[in-house]
Amino acid sequence: MKNTLFLAVVACMLLTSCEDVLVKTLELEDFEFEKQLAISGALISTDDEFALLISQNQAITDPFDQWEPAVEATAVLYSGDTEIGRPVLSENNPEGLNNLFLLDLENIELEPGNYRLEVDHPTLGTAVAESEIPEDIQIDNIEFVEDFGIAPNFLSRSDAILVTFTDPPEDNYYSLKIESDSIISDTFFYGMDTLVYEYEPFLGVDSGEPGAQMIQDGILFTDDFFNGQEHMITLYLAGLEFEEAPEKIIESLHVTWDVISRDKFEFDSSLQLYDNSQGFGPFTEPVTIFNNIEGGVGIFSGLNRSFYPIP
Repeated sequence: MKNTLFLAVVACMLLTSCEDVLVKTLELEDFEFEKQLAISGALISTDDEFALLISQNQAITDPFDQWEPAVEATAVLYSGDTEIGRPVLSENNPEGLNNLFLLDLENIELEPGNYRLEVDHPTLGTAVAESEIPEDIQIDNIEFVEDFGIAPNFLSRSDAILVTFTDPPEDNYYSLKIESDSIISDTFFYGMDTLVYEYEPFLGVDSGEPGAQMIQDGILFTDDFFNGQEHMITLYLAGLEFEEAPEKIIESLHVTWDVISRDKFEFDSSLQLYDNSQGFGPFTEPVTIFNNIEGGVGIFSGLNRSFYPIP
């Protein structure tokens, strides 16, 4: 009986101790928080519409899913000192965003050069940002190679896509992705001719490019190691080992080649570092997300985009 009572007391103490250890309420001191415009938009040379998200920034104590859209904002886009147009709040948005502003660019060609965005709000004030669409830098050659070797990070057999281009002498920033379209085939699965399937292959993309950051479906990199020279990028592809005809998968792929502004590179890099730091708990180092909005927070950037088939 004494042993049973002793064990019960010990169990209560352990449960109480665990609760004290695992549950901790922190009292936050009062802090000053300035409400500002939060802006996100990228000018893409191939797009016929400029999409701009405008909302209000959040304090650390605000619920994550209760941010405030800035629907009363007015935005103006300039090329140099010339007004291009004024994005307006979208009334038809299938994704449910209530802070999406759109500007029709169907009859406007976005040339390489400097651009400025000005956003005004009756209570949040004025925010201004400048960026550029860089000059186009063309790819000279694309080659697909089967059984190219072992991918550096996957440590498995991989095919590869080799991309060769000539880098101009000034500082340049790039994004290179391997993306796929859906395949429609009536003989793709089990040799059946009676059914039509849509198939989008899963691919893992890897690279040993020095200084490059791995992003979804590709890499983000600068010309620090090859400034002003001809250079070849190797992208390893994992996921092509299918019994079904692999040439159909290759036919569905294309290279998305972006020459990006420095602003976009800095923002995407900091965002990637932030994503990579998640999950390390108390060992995580703080990451500051790049911001180029004067009088607000967020990112306004530009990029020159091209698409290339894979031969």
